[in-house]
Amino acid sequence: MNELPTYIPPPLPVKSQQEVDADQLGMVVIGHYIIGAMVALSSCMALIYIAFGIVMIHNPHVFNPPPPPPKPGQPAEQPFPFNPGYFVVAFGTLAIFLGWTYAALNALAGKYIAKRKHYVFVMIVTGLGCATMSPISTTLGILSFIVLLRPTVKALFEQNPATSTVATRQ
Repeated sequence: MNELPTYIPPPLPVKSQQEVDADQLGMVVIGHYIIGAMVALSSCMALIYIAFGIVMIHNPHVFNPPPPPPKPGQPAEQPFPFNPGYFVVAFGTLAIFLGWTYAALNALAGKYIAKRKHYVFVMIVTGLGCATMSPISTTLGILSFIVLLRPTVKALFEQNPATSTVATRQ
């Protein structure tokens, strides 16, 4: 019988740990930028609450009609004591503020990872991402922890003397 020649693939190039760390940190940076942009855009949905609240404030008769005339022998109904539009505007404003703050923190963490500085700040923002209960942020946070807690990656952050995370007293 004729034997077929066996194909032996060439060996894969072996990357050093520094190259692996750089590649994975680059992916973490991109992930933080993407999460920051997604959160900033989705926080803009709260503008609907603000617009609706402003309409409620300027047109109270639409959302709080006058009470019907009282029946004989019964006291008159009191109108609603305040306009709930103010709470709707406050809720929308708070949602936008918190969302944009979290988005800015994610983008800043991505920038700091790219520059290999402010390790503690990056770890805190990564932990915040895990706590948001968003599947994408939690996944990015877990993967970021896996990469950032590696001793070789931590050493990359500590190599930059100008951005030491520990304050030195003299």
